[in-house]
Amino acid sequence: MKKEMFGVGVPSMLIKNWQRFYEEIFGIRVDFSKVSIPEAPNEFSWFACIPEGMTTEQAFIDGKMQFPVLKDKGSLDDVLDFSFGRDAWQHPYIIRLRPNIEPDEDLKIEREKEEKFFSADDTLKERLLLARFLSWEKGLFLDEEKIILCAGSHVLDEGVPYVCWYDKEFWVGLDYSRYPLDYLHSRFPRDGSRSRRIVP
Repeated sequence: MKKEMFGVGVPSMLIKNWQRFYEEIFGIRVDFSKVSIPEAPNEFSWFACIPEGMTTEQAFIDGKMQFPVLKDKGSLDDVLDFSFGRDAWQHPYIIRLRPNIEPDEDLKIEREKEEKFFSADDTLKERLLLARFLSWEKGLFLDEEKIILCAGSHVLDEGVPYVCWYDKEFWVGLDYSRYPLDYLHSRFPRDGSRSRRIVP
């Protein structure tokens, strides 16, 4: 598994970098100084700061674009189920993730027969903002080798969004598989809630 370790650093500096990102890329001023930082082992050294009021479609297409993007639907805000998981949160929040250029292959994607997914996975909005932030801050491009299932988000007709790179373009699609697929991977952030993904 390909990994890059950047260290935990100083949380206030990391948060200020996210605030600068939103101002420079989206033209908005946000303040995460009073948002609680979830507890997590030091290996969860990447932060993702999610502002109040930003939609998934805005996270995907608004602001200064750093790379070309594609999707197989209209507005993402019209197809996602915003009653599920962190997509239902109305307040600003911070999650922490492992600093992996490629996904968390050491953790196993497990789907139940009823096709239920766990809110502990990253949401599509979180994954989009993380990709744009790391491209802006470090010139990094995540998950160029894998297809990433964003199972923290649900689609209204029971699908789950995924992201991948295709022909040098960043693609958002929808997965409706009813069986585990080996080529799908995921990221597993810590958000400070009690919900935890169960990994056998």
